[in-house]
Amino acid sequence: MSGMAKDWTPLKFEHKRVACQNQENFEAMMEILELGRDEGRFGLIYSTAGRGKSRTTAAWAANHGAVHLLMLPIWNASELGFLQALGRELGLKALPLTKNECFAKAVDLLVSQPRPVFLDEMDLCPRHLNLVRVLSELTGAAFVLIGEKELPALMSQNKRVWSRVFQVLHFEPVSPRDIITYGREAANLEVEAGAAAELNRSPGGEDWRVIKRTMIDVVGLANAKRTGQVSVEMMRQAIKMGFQGVKK
Repeated sequence: MSGMAKDWTPLKFEHKRVACQNQENFEAMMEILELGRDEGRFGLIYSTAGRGKSRTTAAWAANHGAVHLLMLPIWNASELGFLQALGRELGLKALPLTKNECFAKAVDLLVSQPRPVFLDEMDLCPRHLNLVRVLSELTGAAFVLIGEKELPALMSQNKRVWSRVFQVLHFEPVSPRDIITYGREAANLEVEAGAAAELNRSPGGEDWRVIKRTMIDVVGLANAKRTGQVSVEMMRQAIKMGFQGVKK
């Protein structure tokens, strides 16, 4: 693929989820949580932003009939808002207008149709941790709480909550090997090891969002050069493009 191809077919970019250690660790975590079936329990997933927590858990939930709910900061002051949103995700058509009725309906649905519940960005709604604990205990459902690095500390402040954490998973930074795999699967690029390392150690180079944006620029450069080989110099140019207009 290297060199200037005469009959060049422009590369196209299509974002792909790549298999990595975080994915494998998550799959193992869900299997372990399943062993505690019928007992209220928490899974905890945390890391800095951009390491694939939301995409990984949302994809698993969609494939396994589970619930994946993005927590909104406005709900931290409204138990009713949270319970109505949970009820909607559980399949309620007519949402109750009181907290008590919403809570009872959610419990009934989780008892009659057991399934894991993922609460993403739970660190934005810490006031509901105890409410979620009770939901888990009454239904026997596994609740997987997802957030940034502050979430473990928030949960550990409540002994009743913390004692029900069965599994803790920290999502590790994206590795150069992951970047190489991503380039190949998303755009048929052959990213040299040095180029992957260059991106990985650049600002945001451990964050999938930054990697995606940079790889789109790489595809543009590769098409201009009519090559599928990504050198260190090409990667440096793409990284620089991403920071154009940013003043130090």
